Order: sequence, then C-alpha cells, then structure tokens
Amino acid sequence: IARRTMESPADKVSRPTALIVVDVQNDFFPPSGALAVAAGPSVLENVNKLLDSRLFDLVVLTQDDHPPNHVSFFTNNKGAQAFDILPIVVHDDAGVGHTINQVMWPPHCVTGTPGVDFH
Repeated sequence: IARRTMESPADKVSRPTALIVVDVQNDFFPPSGALAVAAGPSVLENVNKLLDSRLFDLVVLTQDDHPPNHVSFFTNNKGAQAFDILPIVVHDDAGVGHTINQVMWPPHCVTGTPGVDFH
C-alpha cells in the first residue's frame, strides 16, 4: 500500500498515493445507525490502521450529508416505503428534466444530526 514505483526504461518513477475513506459515519454503523451496514464495524480497524500509517500522500474522507427534505428519503414521498424505487425528475445544468429511478432511503446522515458525524 506504500508509495508505488513504476519501472521505466530510464529510471524508477515515484507516483503519489491516496487513501479515500468513504462515508464512515454514525448512521451507517450498528446498533443505532439509521442505515446501518451489519459488516460496518469490521472495516474500522483496517481503516484506522491505514489512517495512522502515514503511507499516503493524500488522505480524503468523504461525508454523506443530506437536508431533512431530501428527495431520496421515503418519508418525503407520500406512500413510499423504505427501499422502494420511484421515478423522479432531476434537472441538468441546462434546466432540462430527466427521469431517473431513485431508491427511497430511510432518512440518514441528516445535516446537524449525530448520524452525519464520522464514526
């Protein structure tokens, strides 16, 4: 996982490395996460070892964060149940509407709640 080198005809070229840790947040962990992943805790030890290793030139942590009225929450779509798939219209940068199929999620990682915090 350390800095990788690539053989070139002239010499060895060192390439920068990055660690990207995606959405390790309270709402994705049992026992009380709103959208808990049962195996979530099994990754924590390795993630922490990697974060502590200082082997990476760049470390990025992503964070899921939604407003309470997010369109993908089933609670914001009358008659929807968690994990239903509903067609919704999204607009591109030109304002053109496109219909996509959206999973209706339980509210999770809502701005300002403990669920949005890193685990």
